Amino acid sequence: AMTILIFLAGCMTPRQYQDSIVEKLRDPSRRTAVIVDCSENLKRSVDANERQAAAEIMQVKPSRVPWTFCDRLGSAVARGEVSADEFSNATSGGPSDATLEHLVQVLTTPGFSEPQGAPAPISR
Repeated sequence: AMTILIFLAGCMTPRQYQDSIVEKLRDPSRRTAVIVDCSENLKRSVDANERQAAAEIMQVKPSRVPWTFCDRLGSAVARGEVSADEFSNATSGGPSDATLEHLVQVLTTPGFSEPQGAPAPISR
């Protein structure tokens, strides 16, 4: 669970989220740039041990963790599965158990609850 919080903190700030992240993630022409920025930030800010722990939770190779994490989070945000409040609480280090459980479910389940018309996760 702590690994998820570390990754969230490295991905984007609550202010970025509230300002424009939802609109960018819902716009296919801008979504990839957001995912790339997020994954590059994680590559710089997350050490190998944290990447390995996340890889086990997310069931991906450690080298795929930054992209997969950001892609899954971006998809969940675009679909409205992760609210601004949830994101803000998680990145401020004070998420409730329910919020943390929800974020872990969203981030560890490929294709979690994809309604019609929602952007599909980006493969890379």
